[in-house]
Formats: sequence, C-alpha cells, structure tokens
Amino acid sequence: MRGLLQLNNSDMSEEVQLELLAPWYTQRPSESRTLDFFDAIPKYPFPTTTTIDRAERIQAPFTLRGKHYVAEILPAQIKNADTGQERLVFAGAREELVERALRFIAVQQIAKTKLTQDVQTGRQAVTIFFSLSMLRRHLEQLGHGYKLSEIKEALDILADTRIAVEEQTIEAKTGRHRRTRDFASILTHYTASTVDGDTTGDEAYVAMTFHPAATAAILRRLSKALFVHQCLQTSLLTIL
Repeated sequence: MRGLLQLNNSDMSEEVQLELLAPWYTQRPSESRTLDFFDAIPKYPFPTTTTIDRAERIQAPFTLRGKHYVAEILPAQIKNADTGQERLVFAGAREELVERALRFIAVQQIAKTKLTQDVQTGRQAVTIFFSLSMLRRHLEQLGHGYKLSEIKEALDILADTRIAVEEQTIEAKTGRHRRTRDFASILTHYTASTVDGDTTGDEAYVAMTFHPAATAAILRRLSKALFVHQCLQTSLLTIL
C-alpha cells in the first residue's frame, strides 16, 4: 500500500501512472473481471433512443456468477439543440455504440487518456480527451455514420443517464440482509469546448470520465495489452 501511495504522489506523468497501475487493478479481488460486470449491467433498456412523456425509472434485475443484482435506470434530461425544449430520454443502441467506441479508443490509446480521481468517492477513474471528429471517424469505420449533432446528443444522454446498482447479501455473523447500492452515470464529468462554424468536429474537444466499473475494465484491458507487449519484447530478445 505504501508503494501505491508513493506511486500516486510521484512526479511521473499521468500516462505512465496509467500504464503502471493497470496490473495493480487486476490483482484486486473486488476489481477482477469487472469488464463482465459493467457489460452485464442493463444500461440500455430499449433498442433505440427512446423519449418518454413523464419521469419514470426502470428496474432491471440481473445475475452474474450466482450473485443477484437490481439495476435502476433513470432517464437523461437533455435539451433539444434546435427547439430548446427539455426531453426525458432513455439511452439506446446509438449510445451503446458511442460508449463502446470511447472505451476502445481509451484502451488503444488513440486519444490522450489519464487517471483522475473522483472527488466524491476517492476512487481512481479514467478520463479520455478526444475530438468529435475522432469519435465520428471511428464510428464510421465500424459502419455507423452518425451526424455530429447525433453524436453530441448521444454524449449528453450518456452523461446524464444515471444507474443505481444494488446488491443484496447476508451478513455471516448476524444473518441480517445488507443492501449495497452504487449510483453513477454511464459517463461522468463531461466537459466540451466547441466553436461556432465548426462543421467537421475537428475543433470540438471533449473530456469525459468513465463509470467506475468501466474504468476497472479499461485498466484490465490495458494490463493485458501491456503483458502481451512485454511477452513479445521478451520473445524478440530471446530470438536475437
């Protein structure tokens, strides 16, 4: 633990910290296999982005490795860019594609990615810095040609869609039922800087922080990539 504190407080760059911390995250029992957990959360209850008339929340039970959870999804409240009217919206397939694309970009280090700290929980989080044109190009490569306005709306929805995941357990000593509830939006700490007249998204810069479970998933993927890279280097040195 002392080594970890020294690592976090050192003068090394955030990018180096991210690379070095990746293996540590995978060694924590509570963080292992969190990629499966994050993807198991039913974050997208509808196949398409769905507008509703009044505020309501959806409860969706799910099971993972024998443990039972209940996810409570609250709709995002966004403003229509053209009319200025407020809407209540549940995320759909478009938002899932955008969120997965951002995770891919973070894991592949295509965009600048660094560790930040959640001021409320103290947990480490991954923040990604990207342009809208970068995100749109990646989505186009996957066969999804969204307009810039559609990508912006998807990011707004992801940033405001809140999910509470509750786990019920039984205390070994007392036999009492304990409920643990974790509440966060799919993507958090959303900051965007745009200029008028930018039709390509090249000058639209965004910083966005991932959900805590997605952060652990990204770091797990990074640790795998780092391990493979180190194995390849070792193999090449052996051959040479």
